[in-house]
Amino acid sequence: MMAGSMNVHAQKARNRRMGIKTDSIIQVKDSLVIDSLKLLEERQKIENMEAPVDTAALVRKNDSIQKAMAAETKPRFIPNSNRAIWLALVIPGGGQIYNRKYWKLPIVYGGFVGCAYALTWNNRMYKDYSQAYLDIMDDDPDTKSYEDFLPHGMSAEGMEDTFKKRKDFYRRNRDLSIFCFIGVYILSVIDAYVDAELSDFDISKDLGLQIQPVIFNDGRSIAPSESSAVIPFNRMKNFLIGLFTFIGTTGISAQTQSITVHSQTTGKEEIIDVPESMQSEMDSLYWDWQSKNHITLGENCTMASTNPVVSDSIYMDRLSRIPSIIEMPYNEAVRKFIDMYAVRLRNKVSFMLAATNFYMPIFEEALDLYDLPQELKYLPIIESALNPVAVSRQGATGLWQFMLGTGKIYGLKNNSLIDERRDPVKSTWAAARYLKDLYDIYQDWNLVLAAYNCGPGTINKAIRRAGGATDYWTIYNYLPKETRGYVPAFIAANYIMTYYCEHGICPMETQLPNATDTIHINKDLHLQQVAEVCNINLDQLRSLNPQYKKDIIPGNSELCALRLPNNFVSTFIDRQDSVFAYKPNEYLTKRKTVAIKETTSSRNRSSKGTLYHKIKQGDTLGGIAAKYHVSISQLRNLNGIKGNNIRAGRSLRIR
Repeated sequence: MMAGSMNVHAQKARNRRMGIKTDSIIQVKDSLVIDSLKLLEERQKIENMEAPVDTAALVRKNDSIQKAMAAETKPRFIPNSNRAIWLALVIPGGGQIYNRKYWKLPIVYGGFVGCAYALTWNNRMYKDYSQAYLDIMDDDPDTKSYEDFLPHGMSAEGMEDTFKKRKDFYRRNRDLSIFCFIGVYILSVIDAYVDAELSDFDISKDLGLQIQPVIFNDGRSIAPSESSAVIPFNRMKNFLIGLFTFIGTTGISAQTQSITVHSQTTGKEEIIDVPESMQSEMDSLYWDWQSKNHITLGENCTMASTNPVVSDSIYMDRLSRIPSIIEMPYNEAVRKFIDMYAVRLRNKVSFMLAATNFYMPIFEEALDLYDLPQELKYLPIIESALNPVAVSRQGATGLWQFMLGTGKIYGLKNNSLIDERRDPVKSTWAAARYLKDLYDIYQDWNLVLAAYNCGPGTINKAIRRAGGATDYWTIYNYLPKETRGYVPAFIAANYIMTYYCEHGICPMETQLPNATDTIHINKDLHLQQVAEVCNINLDQLRSLNPQYKKDIIPGNSELCALRLPNNFVSTFIDRQDSVFAYKPNEYLTKRKTVAIKETTSSRNRSSKGTLYHKIKQGDTLGGIAAKYHVSISQLRNLNGIKGNNIRAGRSLRIR
């Protein structure tokens, strides 16, 4: 070991003396190796270049590349939303075909077919049951289509209600089928539009979060990054808004009208609702018998075609000169309601001026008895436009628009036959008591009017929210929109009924009807009985007695009042027995007793009520019909026969 190590050190010493470095020798060796590797690589490249080329493989590779490029450059179909929606409107399912969403066609057409089938079937059943109901209600023994719906051997007696309910049931289902059909059509149009709009709405496969600058839309430009998504969305939104607006405007229910005024406290614009009686120029009061026969166009007065311009100072002066206890201030809301009466509702005001001759004596008497302000007599003008049978959207009824619950509290009866809310006298006295009770609570007439409109509970909530204030104009902003316009409308009604001449409104002429009197009735009585026996116009009787909803006076239940013209009172008294005895079974169909027939076996019932003929060899349909004195069509209908073929051995129903 010692000798080996000494030899190594000796060799290193010799190398140092000769100036040779070991590291340099190693580096020289590494460089030689690298140069040899480079020579080998270059030689390999030369050999590859000299090798034969596979041209077929290159061609195939080139063709695949060209096909891929062609596929990538082929334009993608982007449907036009306007064309899609028009096709969907004209041809059901046309929008889906244009958008190439063929898989939706079975859904669309399935909906149409289902609704069409439901419509057809329910309509057929409705017609059948309608005819059956008509046949069962008449007295003609030859009309018995209802027997086709009865089980074998069952009598039709007492089935009138059942047939009526079935008829109404299928009519309702038919109408619902129509609405469903329209709904499917509208949904197909919306679907076609949405598909077309979203066809070029692409979502990147990269779901990573990227934060980048965005240009917000200032109303003059749209950010490039948002244009592809915002524009279709806005167009779709506008279309849907327009569509549903159209549906809403063509709906059955009426929309509430409103006016815009500036708030006295905030100075901002606010919307208040117009009373329901002011939302139409004409109403059913025109068709009341009293109105048709006693209100005519004036000959001595010419109504101006335009409303004169009146300044605010004149309005304030005129309102201040109205003799009233109730405070009647002037503001923008009051002016707008006056303008409505003086411009758009001029003809209605002219008519109501004439109608006041019927009702004002009743109103004034009740208000005077309870020591109430006489200006309250114009309250029914904004409540019902002086229509005794008016019914609001909420169910308030009559001149004073009593709700059912409030009317019962103040003694107004309501049942299937009587609604005393429609009685001008009884409803007026009930309204006077109600107004007096409200004044005892609030001690402010404007609050009384507001509470009459929306109820004391709502007024109490508004008072609490206003910090306990008990002034109408202080709690104004805490009231419902309709109530905000109620007091201004009341002030405007008092104004227009006082100063109608200054606005060129001419009242219609009124010929007061004959005086009336009341007779107490203690038996059930139909107005038709009175009209035919006493020779009184039926519409006049209905006009004088609007509380009887079905023209029936339920005297058996309680003592009832019948109002008659004075000149017919003695006639009724003289013919009273004849009136009650006149066709009671026709007009008063409610039976006091019902006899129940004894039940028999189905065999006996069948043998008496239903007749069958056993078909023999050689029998013909015409011969059987002649034998039993019935028609061939009757035999076909009873037995479900379409032609003339019958089979021996079977039973044929005759009746």
